[in-house]
Formats: sequence, structure tokens, C-alpha cells
Amino acid sequence: NMNKLSDLNVGRAGEFLVIADLLLQGQKCFLTDQGLNYDVVVEINDKLIRGQVKTTKEMRVLHQNARPIYFFHIRRAGKGGIRQYSLNEFEFFALVALDIRQVFYLPFDGKVGSASICIRDKNIKYQGQAKGGKKNGLYYQDLTWENFINGYNSNN
Repeated sequence: NMNKLSDLNVGRAGEFLVIADLLLQGQKCFLTDQGLNYDVVVEINDKLIRGQVKTTKEMRVLHQNARPIYFFHIRRAGKGGIRQYSLNEFEFFALVALDIRQVFYLPFDGKVGSASICIRDKNIKYQGQAKGGKKNGLYYQDLTWENFINGYNSNN
């Protein structure tokens, strides 16, 4: 029962799922120690790529009549989220949905402007504003490691 999970264990479970997901895709990766600005490191072509892990337990309905989404607070560091991450601290977010045991990989670039992010599911029909828009056009089915790394390699 996920309701009994402490925040600490939610976060730890997320980190281990990310490592398992990457290892199973043949990546060389490891978790970092607490206190760094990133949680996971992946070695690609002798380069280290840093990731920040954010975990949520399940989909949420943010307001009445809305369709469920995965919602992540992403731009804040530390307890209470006082400090905003800056762009050179890591290369990607690994967003973990514990209910489906999946990891969504999102580049941390200038397009990630807001403090939170909504990830949708292509199997759910979204209406109105939720269908499009810069901020809302993310579907978890597109946020694969392969898509992330292809984009990363073509930009670096």
C-alpha cells in the first residue's frame, strides 16, 4: 500500500527504479551521495550525464472535471524548496511514477521554465487547453531514455 510510504521511501524507491531502468537498458550508471544537486549519473561515450530524480506515487486530478495527470515539482532544491536549480547543475530529470513503475526522462534545458510539470498519458483523452499548449504537451510515452539521449547527442 503506497499510502503508507514515507516521503523518504518514496524518493528512495524512485532513485532505485531509475537505476534499474537504466541498467536494464544497458547503461553504465550509479546513484550519487546525498547532498549533491543530482541523484544519478550515467556514463555515455566517456561523458558523465547528471540526472535529478523526482518521484510521485500516482496520477492526480488537479481540479474538478480535469483528467488525471502525473504532477511533479521540479525546479526546487532542498527541504522546503527554497532554491531553484540552475541549468548547468544537471542534464536531465528522471520523473518516476511509482504506480506504474515507470521513469520518464526530460531534458533540463531552457524549455523547462516552471516550478512544476504535468505529464499526460496518451491513453487518456484530454480536452480543451489540456490537449495542447507549450507547457502541457508532454506525454510520458514520448519521454523515453532513447528519445532523451538521441536529443542530447544531437545537441552536444
